[in-house]
Parts: sequence; structure tokens; C-alpha cells
Amino acid sequence: MNRMNSSIAKFTLISALLILSQTVFAQGSKKKSLAGLPVSKIELKYDESKPARPGPAVRIGVSATLEDGSVLKTKGWLDGKIKWSDFNLEVLGGTQGGTLESGTIIVSSNSSDTKDHVVKITARSVHDPNLTTTALIPIDSTQSFTASFNGANGANGSAGQKGNSGEYDGSMYDKPKGDTGKPGQNGGNGSSGKAGEDAPDVKVYVTTTTHKITSEVLLQVVVKDADSKTTYYIFNPNGGSLHISANGGNGGSGGNGGAGGDGGKGQWVKSDERKQIGGDGGDGGNGGDGGPGADGGNGGTITIYYDPSAQDYLDKISTSNKGGSGGSGGSSGSGGSAGVGGSGYNSGKHGAPGKSGSANSQKGSSGTNGPDVVKIKQPVDLKAFGIE
Repeated sequence: MNRMNSSIAKFTLISALLILSQTVFAQGSKKKSLAGLPVSKIELKYDESKPARPGPAVRIGVSATLEDGSVLKTKGWLDGKIKWSDFNLEVLGGTQGGTLESGTIIVSSNSSDTKDHVVKITARSVHDPNLTTTALIPIDSTQSFTASFNGANGANGSAGQKGNSGEYDGSMYDKPKGDTGKPGQNGGNGSSGKAGEDAPDVKVYVTTTTHKITSEVLLQVVVKDADSKTTYYIFNPNGGSLHISANGGNGGSGGNGGAGGDGGKGQWVKSDERKQIGGDGGDGGNGGDGGPGADGGNGGTITIYYDPSAQDYLDKISTSNKGGSGGSGGSSGSGGSAGVGGSGYNSGKHGAPGKSGSANSQKGSSGTNGPDVVKIKQPVDLKAFGIE
């Protein structure tokens, strides 16, 4: 009997040492894997120290508990050694709600992607499909959003071309006076700016829902323009907000006048006993005039349809539908420099500098502001927009 008890004790000790050696191997070997280890459960965790918001990465990790109670963790945020390749991770609906990247999840910027305002992630062991874990990450709803439906700004006018410089011949001639340099060309005028575009008419549909985890009241808003561009927003009115703009585009500025071309240098001549005189310099070209500024676009019409349940939260939605600013006139082009007189026994006279063009003081007119925002109280069901 004593021998049998001794054998059982030895077997138990060997089994314990075997499990311990497997754990030590998993923690200390270069290949960090759960393959062949007695895993009893896995758990998916996320970093709760910062709110989960669209854009910034949320750190995640998986812990695996072995049958002896020891816990192994994934690389990265949990500071473990287990490879991520030991798990298949999936976001609810494929990429719906977010994108998995190297131990993190990037929450989708599209509010309609995050069903129930949470991101659901499932992790499954590749070695045992029965080992699964799920995490529900609530999205921080106290955010401020901006829905922009502004008209496009008008393009600025093109600048006038610079005038070509006058030419001259530098050869020596056997004559009393050198030729006068050619005058510079006048600069081109700047072109007119382009008008800003009118903003589209915008319709806004507002209702409420309840957060599935925190039970907080959330505002659901669909914003739609005349071209059927639709954007969905969901946020907590206690800290969150939405600004909707349908401003007219700004008018483009007039193009600047081109600079006048420089006058050509007077021809130089051989200076000998004939006392030859160098040619006079050419006059500089005049600068071009600036182009006129263009008108701004008109502001759009904004209509808000709100469900009775959202009436107390309408102050969390602000709007703007101003007309666009008129573009400024273009500046004048500078006159070209005077041509230098050519050398000789006596140098030629310098040409006259070109005159500057006229600056354009014609600023475009501002667009007309859109009408006052209309708010209509009626039942609102967002299912028509695919929002459950």
C-alpha cells in the first residue's frame, strides 16, 4: 500500500512538473504560442483609461488562463509575450464599427457603423474554436461635430503676364551713334475672380434614442442636402453638440497686374578718334491693371424637423447660413525698369521707367444670407435613412 501511495505521489508530482514546465516554456521560449497548452479560458480587454472616440486608437489585449491558474497575455498593451496570431479577431459586421490594427482598434468615423453606439469585438483561439471572448466598447458620445454644406469658394483671377524686356544689339558699328534699345512690353492685366457658389438647401431630422449600455439619452441627427448627400450623427446632449453650416462660398480675388518689361540696353559702339556715342536705353513697359474681385455665393436654407422627444435638446444644434464674402480686387503691376544707355566715347541716355498699373478697387459683393432657420415639430423615424 505504501508503495502504491508513493507511486501515486510521484505521478502527481511529475504531472505538476510537466504542467509547470509547459507554462515556463510558454513564458520563456522565443516562440510565444498557446499551441499545446491547457487553456481554460480567454478574456478580451480594452484600455478604459481614455474614452473611445472615432480616430484615436483604442488599445486591446487578450489574456489566457491555464488550468493551473497562471495567466498569459498578448504582446503590446498587456505587456505579455503571446503572439496575436494565436487568435482570430473580428469586429461586429466585419469592418463595421472599427478597424483592427496591431493590438488596437480604430473606431469608425461614421456614426452609423457603430450599432447601439458600441464596438463589439470577438476573439477566438486558433487552436481551440470553443475558446472565445467578446468585448463591448462603448463609444464616447460627448463629442462636438460639424456638418459642412458650404458652397465652394470662387477661384482667384490669374495674374497678368510680365512684359518681355526690350532687346538690344551689343555689336560694334562704325557709325556716329548706337541704336536705341527696344522698349519693354506692357504687363498684362489681371483677370476677374470667379464667383463663390451658393450653398445648397439642407434638411435636418432629429430624434432621440437610449444608449444600450449606459441608458443615457442620445440625440440622433440626419443631415441631408438637395443632392441627397446624407450624414448621420449620434451624440450625448450632455456635453456633445452639432454645428451645421450652409454658407455661401467666398468670391475669388481679382488677379494681380503683370509687371512691365524692362527697357533694352542702348547699343554700345567702338570708342575711337571718331568720338562715337552709345545708343540710348529703351523705356520700361507699363505695369498691368489688377482684375476685379468676384461676388460671394448665397447662404442656403436650413429646415429642422424634430421629434417631440428631442424638443428639449435643440439648443445643442447650432446653424450658420451666411452669404459668402466678396473677393478683393487685384493689385497693380509694377512698371518695367529703364534701359541703360549704351557705352561709347559718350554713353547714351537711360530710357524712362514704365508706369505702374492701376490697382483694382472693385471688390465683389457679399452673397445674400440664407433665410431664418425653420423648425418643424413632427414625429421623426430614421428608418427611412437606414438608421435603426
